[in-house]
Amino acid sequence: MPKLHPFLFAALLATGLSPLNASAQTTQAWVSGHGSDSSNCGGVSSPCRTFQYAHDHIVAAGGEIDVLDPADYGPVAISKAIGIVNDGAGAATINQIAPGMNAVAIAAGPGDLIHLRGLSLNGMGAAANGVSLNSAGQLEIVNCVIRRFMSHGVDLEPSTALSFTIKNLVASQNANASVNLRPSANMTGSIEGLMASFSVNGLQLDGSVSAAASNVFVAVTRSSSSNNNNGFYAGSLSGSASVKMVISDSTATGNGTAVYAGPGAQIAVARSNLVGNGEAAYSGSTGGVETQVDNNLIFNGMLLSGPGTASAYPQR
Repeated sequence: MPKLHPFLFAALLATGLSPLNASAQTTQAWVSGHGSDSSNCGGVSSPCRTFQYAHDHIVAAGGEIDVLDPADYGPVAISKAIGIVNDGAGAATINQIAPGMNAVAIAAGPGDLIHLRGLSLNGMGAAANGVSLNSAGQLEIVNCVIRRFMSHGVDLEPSTALSFTIKNLVASQNANASVNLRPSANMTGSIEGLMASFSVNGLQLDGSVSAAASNVFVAVTRSSSSNNNNGFYAGSLSGSASVKMVISDSTATGNGTAVYAGPGAQIAVARSNLVGNGEAAYSGSTGGVETQVDNNLIFNGMLLSGPGTASAYPQR
């Protein structure tokens, strides 16, 4: 190893860097259950062991961590634009057993894109959230399984504007909501292929802390919410933000209420099956549910209730 000039060595120490990790980070790193976290890991032949080490020490902002084989890769705190990807290597698991902690915690910049694909998150009936986001610009969650968390499966509570996509997510046995959306600013998102079950709310859109001028809009397609207190919920306790949800080509069954519009929220439902629930739809004060003529609203204990604006059409 070449010797470092004494002044350079001192400068590295002063900035918190060691001579061994002073080299530039890479755009891609591999992880493996047989890998080892070290300053020279990340290649296919010398993979890292954990997502956290690869994120902190190996992969540059905008880069990607890829999975080589099945393993538990441990919780990860994300602070920059990055992708964590498993494309068929087997179960890439994050088991979080620490009470009150999260499996994936995201606090990134307002322009950062976070991409999570092919991961299995388990809270073991102890941890708080599967994916917890406080800040980022864009989020993509694709082909993931999230279960057994004591708060939410996915908890998005951004303080700045966020755009997100959730596709093919299985979220079950999470104590509060399978997916909780609680923005403080503008939020737009699309959800496709969500399977939410055995929670208080399957999908929960909460505008209660959104700024008065915020626009909060979520489009849900080809999804199911079953065996929850509420299948699809939206509400804004402050009543000031514009909170809207559109549900199409989806199913809600076995819930206490299939579609629940709390104060200040509007929910439109089309080409969907609200069947076998205690109640098809509820509209709270200043809230509203509109179901189109092409829905199936059958085998429910009650069709509609609540003081808000609601309309329903019989099965065609």
